[in-house]
Amino acid sequence: GFFLRLAFVEFAFKLPIMLYAIVYHGIPGVLFTKLVSAIVMTFCSMFVVRHLIGISIGSQLFYPWRPVASSLIMAAFLYLSEPWLELSRGPILAIRLSAVVAASVAIYAIANWLLWLVAGKPQGIESRIATSAAAMLRRLR
Repeated sequence: GFFLRLAFVEFAFKLPIMLYAIVYHGIPGVLFTKLVSAIVMTFCSMFVVRHLIGISIGSQLFYPWRPVASSLIMAAFLYLSEPWLELSRGPILAIRLSAVVAASVAIYAIANWLLWLVAGKPQGIESRIATSAAAMLRRLR
Protein backbone atom coordinates (compact mmCIF):
# COMPACT_ATOMS: atom_id res chain seq x y z
CA GLY A 1 0.00 0.00 0.00
CA PHE A 2 0.82 3.60 0.60
CA PHE A 3 3.56 3.06 3.20
CA LEU A 4 5.37 0.52 1.05
CA ARG A 5 5.44 3.06 -1.81
CA LEU A 6 6.68 5.74 0.58
CA ALA A 7 9.48 3.44 1.79
CA PHE A 8 10.44 2.63 -1.81
CA VAL A 9 10.57 6.32 -2.76
CA GLU A 10 12.71 7.04 0.32
CA PHE A 11 15.07 4.20 -0.60
CA ALA A 12 15.26 5.26 -4.26
CA PHE A 13 16.27 8.80 -3.31
CA LYS A 14 18.45 7.97 -0.33
CA LEU A 15 20.63 5.25 -1.87
CA PRO A 16 22.31 7.30 -4.64
CA ILE A 17 22.76 10.30 -2.35
CA MET A 18 24.26 8.06 0.35
CA LEU A 19 26.66 6.45 -2.14
CA TYR A 20 27.76 9.88 -3.37
CA ALA A 21 28.29 11.01 0.25
CA ILE A 22 30.38 7.94 1.07
CA VAL A 23 32.61 8.25 -1.99
CA TYR A 24 33.20 12.01 -1.93
CA HIS A 25 32.77 13.05 1.69
CA GLY A 26 33.34 9.98 3.85
CA ILE A 27 31.73 9.58 7.28
CA PRO A 28 30.82 13.28 7.72
CA GLY A 29 29.00 13.18 4.39
CA VAL A 30 27.08 10.08 5.40
CA LEU A 31 26.12 11.62 8.74
CA PHE A 32 24.95 14.82 7.05
CA THR A 33 22.97 12.82 4.49
CA LYS A 34 21.31 10.79 7.24
CA LEU A 35 20.41 13.99 9.11
CA VAL A 36 18.92 15.69 6.06
CA SER A 37 17.02 12.59 4.97
CA ALA A 38 15.64 12.11 8.50
CA ILE A 39 14.41 15.72 8.55
CA VAL A 40 12.82 15.41 5.11
CA MET A 41 11.15 12.09 5.98
CA THR A 42 9.91 13.54 9.27
CA PHE A 43 8.14 16.35 7.45
CA CYS A 44 6.77 13.93 4.84
CA SER A 45 5.40 11.77 7.65
CA MET A 46 3.90 14.83 9.32
CA PHE A 47 2.02 15.70 6.13
CA VAL A 48 0.71 12.13 5.99
CA VAL A 49 -0.42 12.29 9.64
CA ARG A 50 -2.10 15.65 9.00
CA HIS A 51 -3.91 14.17 6.01
CA LEU A 52 -4.92 10.92 7.77
CA ILE A 53 -6.00 12.12 11.21
CA GLY A 54 -6.01 15.89 10.99
CA ILE A 55 -3.30 16.79 13.53
CA SER A 56 -1.63 20.01 12.42
CA ILE A 57 2.08 20.05 11.69
CA GLY A 58 2.54 22.70 14.38
CA SER A 59 0.96 20.41 16.98
CA GLN A 60 3.13 17.53 15.82
CA LEU A 61 6.25 19.69 16.12
CA PHE A 62 5.38 21.07 19.56
CA TYR A 63 4.02 17.91 21.22
CA PRO A 64 7.41 16.23 21.90
CA TRP A 65 9.04 19.34 23.41
CA ARG A 66 10.00 17.61 26.66
CA PRO A 67 11.96 14.75 25.04
CA VAL A 68 13.58 17.20 22.62
CA ALA A 69 14.62 19.53 25.47
CA SER A 70 15.88 16.54 27.49
CA SER A 71 17.88 15.35 24.47
CA LEU A 72 19.46 18.79 24.06
CA ILE A 73 20.47 18.81 27.73
CA MET A 74 21.96 15.32 27.36
CA ALA A 75 23.73 16.36 24.13
CA ALA A 76 25.28 19.34 25.93
CA PHE A 77 26.61 16.98 28.60
CA LEU A 78 28.03 14.66 25.92
CA TYR A 79 29.68 17.60 24.17
CA LEU A 80 31.26 18.74 27.43
CA SER A 81 32.42 15.16 28.17
CA GLU A 82 34.34 14.79 24.92
CA PRO A 83 37.66 16.30 26.14
CA TRP A 84 37.59 13.97 29.16
CA LEU A 85 37.18 10.97 26.87
CA GLU A 86 39.87 12.11 24.43
CA LEU A 87 42.46 11.95 27.20
CA SER A 88 41.98 8.18 27.59
CA ARG A 89 42.99 5.02 25.77
CA GLY A 90 42.35 1.30 26.21
CA PRO A 91 40.51 0.03 29.29
CA ILE A 92 40.38 3.50 30.88
CA LEU A 93 38.55 4.78 27.81
CA ALA A 94 36.03 1.92 28.06
CA ILE A 95 35.41 2.71 31.74
CA ARG A 96 35.07 6.45 31.11
CA LEU A 97 32.82 5.87 28.10
CA SER A 98 30.60 3.58 30.19
CA ALA A 99 30.40 6.26 32.88
CA VAL A 100 29.50 8.95 30.33
CA VAL A 101 26.80 6.74 28.78
CA ALA A 102 25.31 5.94 32.21
CA ALA A 103 25.40 9.60 33.22
CA SER A 104 23.81 10.59 29.90
CA VAL A 105 20.91 8.19 30.45
CA ALA A 106 20.43 9.54 33.98
CA ILE A 107 20.61 13.16 32.79
CA TYR A 108 18.02 12.51 30.08
CA ALA A 109 15.66 10.73 32.49
CA ILE A 110 15.98 13.37 35.21
CA ALA A 111 15.58 16.25 32.75
CA ASN A 112 12.52 14.64 31.20
CA TRP A 113 10.99 13.97 34.64
CA LEU A 114 11.62 17.56 35.81
CA LEU A 115 10.16 18.99 32.61
CA TRP A 116 7.12 16.74 33.05
CA LEU A 117 6.68 18.13 36.58
CA VAL A 118 7.07 21.72 35.34
CA ALA A 119 4.47 21.03 32.62
CA GLY A 120 1.95 20.06 35.32
CA LYS A 121 2.21 16.26 35.03
CA PRO A 122 0.23 15.88 31.79
CA GLN A 123 -1.14 12.46 30.85
CA GLY A 124 1.31 10.41 28.83
CA ILE A 125 4.02 7.80 29.18
CA GLU A 126 5.59 9.71 32.07
CA SER A 127 2.39 9.53 34.12
CA ARG A 128 2.13 5.79 33.46
CA ILE A 129 5.74 5.28 34.55
CA ALA A 130 5.19 7.38 37.69
CA THR A 131 2.05 5.40 38.57
CA SER A 132 3.84 2.08 38.02
CA ALA A 133 6.89 3.19 40.03
CA ALA A 134 4.67 4.35 42.92
CA ALA A 135 2.82 1.02 42.92
CA MET A 136 6.12 -0.86 42.90
CA LEU A 137 7.43 1.20 45.84
CA ARG A 138 4.23 0.54 47.81
CA ARG A 139 4.68 -3.22 47.28
CA LEU A 140 8.28 -3.03 48.50
CA ARG A 141 7.28 -1.38 51.79
